[in-house]
Amino acid sequence: MRTRYLSAAALAVPFALFTAGPAAAAESATVQLDPLNDSGASGTAELVLDEEANTLTVNVDTMGVVPGLPHAQHIHIGGQNICPPMSAAGDDGIVSTVDGQPSYGAIQLSLTTEGDFGPSSALAVDRFPVGSESGEVSYERTFDLSQIDGDINLDEVVVVQHGIDTISPNGEYGPMPPASELDPALPLEATAPALCGATDQMGQMPSGGVDAGGGATDGIENEALFALGAAGLAGAGALAYRRRTARGDV
Repeated sequence: MRTRYLSAAALAVPFALFTAGPAAAAESATVQLDPLNDSGASGTAELVLDEEANTLTVNVDTMGVVPGLPHAQHIHIGGQNICPPMSAAGDDGIVSTVDGQPSYGAIQLSLTTEGDFGPSSALAVDRFPVGSESGEVSYERTFDLSQIDGDINLDEVVVVQHGIDTISPNGEYGPMPPASELDPALPLEATAPALCGATDQMGQMPSGGVDAGGGATDGIENEALFALGAAGLAGAGALAYRRRTARGDV
C-alpha cells in the first residue's frame, strides 16, 4: 500500500485556518422608528457597535417631527424591550413617558449632540437635536462606552424620541392643560414620546455586547432627571414662539 505524505507547507494552511481567531467585526442593527401618540412622524435609527474600540455609533433620521423645537431622544434598556401599545395610555389618551416606562425601561444613553450622554442628561434640552423647518432630524454621534455604566447589547435596546404636537396642534409644545407628569410646569406635548423602535421588533438578533463600565443600570427612568430640564425645555419653546412672533407668523 502506498503511503502519502503531506508537506509541511500543505499542513500549514489548514492549521492556520483552525488556529486563527475570528477577525473583530462591528455589530449593527437598524431599527424602524414608528409613531406614537398620532405624531405622524417616522424614521430609522442605526446602531453600530465596535467591540474593539468600545464605541457605539448612532444615526437617527426622522421626519414629520415638530419643527424648530428640541427633541429629547434616548436608548432605553431594562423594560420589556418593546414599544408601548396605545393601550398603555392614561385617561387622556396619550402614552406619556411614565406610561411607556414598563415597556421600554430606563435610560442608558441620552442621545445628545455633545458633552455628557448618561442618564443625568435625560433632558439636557440645549444638547438635543432640533427639528428643521421641514420637521426633520438628522443626527449622528459616536459614544465612548467606557464612560457609561452597564453593557450595550443590540438585541435589548429601545430607541425613543420625544416631543409631539397632536394635543393642541399649533406648531408649539402646549399650551396646557394637559401638563406633563414629569413637571406640572411643562405641557404634556413636550415630553410625550413621538417615535419608538425596539431591536427585537425588527427581528434584529445580534449577539454579544461590550463592557461599558464597572456598574449596572437599574431602576426605571428617573422622573427627576426630566424635571431638571423642565425650565430649559420651556425656555426653548418660548424662544421658538418669540421667533415666530417676530416673523409675524403668529
